[in-house]
Amino acid sequence: MLAVYAYWDTLPDGNHTRRGTLLCSGDDDAVIGNVVLKNPGSAFPLDGEGDSLFGRKDGMLQFNPDATMYAIADLFQMDKCPGTVRLYNLMDFRDINPDRALASESLSEDNIAEDILSGPSVPTYIGWGELWKQPLLSSKAERIFRAALPNSAYRDAEMERNAFIHPLYLMRYGFNQERCVSLIKAYRACL
Repeated sequence: MLAVYAYWDTLPDGNHTRRGTLLCSGDDDAVIGNVVLKNPGSAFPLDGEGDSLFGRKDGMLQFNPDATMYAIADLFQMDKCPGTVRLYNLMDFRDINPDRALASESLSEDNIAEDILSGPSVPTYIGWGELWKQPLLSSKAERIFRAALPNSAYRDAEMERNAFIHPLYLMRYGFNQERCVSLIKAYRACL
């Protein structure tokens, strides 16, 4: 079973941001990996209560997992290897359309690379597609990529030579394509 927790804020215009997302399986809260994507998608909190991870009161809400979160759980084989995956986004604005999120300029905090470097030495999967090339995001994305490189399956130290395939495509739609099969295999070898 996949449990999801995150911080959720309502903006003055009625839109929302989601940050600090944790995907948890089993009773083990040890961090087994990181994922960095574009922006929060369709997941909403289950309720408005401050029900937090493993009983801690830290303001996190429990969320209903979306399709991307289930794909991440498959990539990390969380059914076989329980633990916690930290999910980061380049932008915190919750919208399934990354162009609207980019227009909102609701960038995530700029400490993702530092979190990856200071956290446990675990694999980091990056699935932000081509969004990293946006001028507003490129330097931040470069720092995140550099922090993730030592513990990941990216084949080239040059960002532009890597495919940052979204996990939903990787695990659901392209899973039998040669480039996806090789990326899944190489990535899982890091787990």
